[in-house]
Amino acid sequence: MGWFTQAGAVALVIALAAGARVLLSRGRGNTFRLIGGHRKRAQVIEVVDRLGLTPRHSLYAVRLADRLLVVAVHGDQCSLLKTMRWPGEPEAEHSSPAAVR
Repeated sequence: MGWFTQAGAVALVIALAAGARVLLSRGRGNTFRLIGGHRKRAQVIEVVDRLGLTPRHSLYAVRLADRLLVVAVHGDQCSLLKTMRWPGEPEAEHSSPAAVR
């Protein structure tokens, strides 16, 4: 095998490695997407606000779909304090406290 054939083989391997790197680094992080492109996912859960009380105690306001949850985080545990409708959402006709979960 001559030096020209070896140089061509090395160039081909380098080109394949560079192409694989481009495909693997496309999108966010190291996701691999050949089909579908970049789709924006609808955000279902979102931390709206956080209030730090002590280094190990916090209150969070979390939006979950059409609900607003007030969650207390203490140590390695959390407690749901209150659930309510997200402001601006239309009120259901037959809402009761038992239906709000």
